[in-house]
This record gives sequence, C-alpha cells and structure tokens, in this order.
Amino acid sequence: MNICLSTIALEPNRWGGTRLPKRPQLERMIPLIAKGGVDAIEIWEGHALMEDAAGIRRCAELARGEGLQVPAIGAYLDFSLRGAALEMQRYKMSFLIDAAKQFGSTIIKYFAGPRPWKSADDEYKKVAVGYLNELCRLGEEAGVLMAAEMHGGTVTDCLEGAQWWMKQSRSPAHRLLFQPYGTDTQEAVEHFKVVAPHVCYIHVQGVRDKQYVLLENAELDFAAVMRTAKQCGFDGWVCIEFVADCTLPEAEFDDQLVLRNTLKDKGFLMRAWA
Repeated sequence: MNICLSTIALEPNRWGGTRLPKRPQLERMIPLIAKGGVDAIEIWEGHALMEDAAGIRRCAELARGEGLQVPAIGAYLDFSLRGAALEMQRYKMSFLIDAAKQFGSTIIKYFAGPRPWKSADDEYKKVAVGYLNELCRLGEEAGVLMAAEMHGGTVTDCLEGAQWWMKQSRSPAHRLLFQPYGTDTQEAVEHFKVVAPHVCYIHVQGVRDKQYVLLENAELDFAAVMRTAKQCGFDGWVCIEFVADCTLPEAEFDDQLVLRNTLKDKGFLMRAWA
C-alpha cells in the first residue's frame, strides 16, 4: 500500500470564489509538497488544465527532481456529450493522457457523470457505455488504468451502479476507485468486499459533522476500511483527497498546516495497515 495526496487539498481557491485556480499552481506546489515530507501526489484536473504542454513537461521534470511520484491524474468527464462538446472532451482527455505519460502516472481517475445511478435511463446508459469503451481503448493504448470514482452525481454513486458499470467493459484498463462516504463503517466494509476485484485506487477524506477532520477523528472508521482492503488483497495507492484545515478562507490558508495534517493522516493509514 502506497499513500499520496491530492493537490486539490492545497488549492486555496477551491472553497470560495471561482472554485478553480486563479493561476497555475503546480510549479509552486511541487517543491512545497516535497519539502513538506509528502512524497507522492494525485494531480487534480483543475491544476493540470491550468498548464500548457510545455508547462506539464516543466512540472514533470520538477517532480522528478524533487523525488515526487505522481501515480494518478484526475479527470471530470461528462458521459452524455455528443457533437462538438464531445470533441472538446476528447481533446481534454488527450491532454490529460499526455500529462500522465510525462509524469509517469499509471492511473487516471475519472468522474463518471453527470447522472446519478437512479436517474440513468436507457438512452443515457447507451451513450455512456459508448464513451466508456472509447475511454478504455485510450487507457490500453497509453498503458494507464481508467478508474471510475465512486462519487455522488455519477453512475457509480452506489454499489448497484458501480457493479453495473464494471460489467460494461472487459478492458484490462477498466477499473474502479473506491471512495467510502458517510458514517456507516459496516456498509463501507461490505461494499468494498463486493467491488474489491475491480478496485485499483482508494480515496479517503475524514469527515465529522460535515467538516474535514483528521482520519483518526472521522465518523467513519477508516482503520476498519483499510484492514478490509488489505484482507481483500488490495495493495495499490491510497489517496488522501481532502485534509483537516484545507477549507480555510484563502486569506487564512496555510499550506504547511495542510501538509502537517496530511502527514498525520498518512501515519494513521500506515498504522492501520500494519
């Protein structure tokens, strides 16, 4: 089991204003993260798309120089698109796949939206599966895994939807990102057992009373989830997506505080795994 941090946790604009970076951030973040003691990151789509191709190359070289691994890059996708909008999404995916090659990433985690499972009708499913097959072909060609994120507002927002989605392609690139939510630890554990054969990546984020907290203080028992993952044979990357104090207003945002909390969460996960 390896642990990384999503760069979204260090985006000071994420929780106010535009919710998107106001300027390129990766060249600032990479040495900051490495010096803060974190040795691997998932790059949030918002940060990747603020760069051009030359910027991605510079950042990849910088990450290698800092000894920072980049196992995953994120993508927010719309599986209902057609025509010109779909062509724009194809262009975006081409850019993100090229970025994954530059960084040496082996996973592109994607948001399989914008319909939740319960409102996904037959027409939507047909279009979505068509794009899924296209996405998997891209993954195979690039040598990266395409991991659908179990997330609200997507067809994989529940166990039933995730099981259905995993049946729609037998591509070796077609995988699942497990992301437990809520307070029901037993449900999270049982759901992981069901989808374990498809899981190549895990997201964690400690929440209590709708606020981000350290994993050890979360309402969900993440130690139990990690023990279950280990028992099921998972041995991949676990990403700490959001961290205690990562939602402070921009004027009060403290990178070092977020990184210190990340290291606390990393220590907790390592102890749970041991």
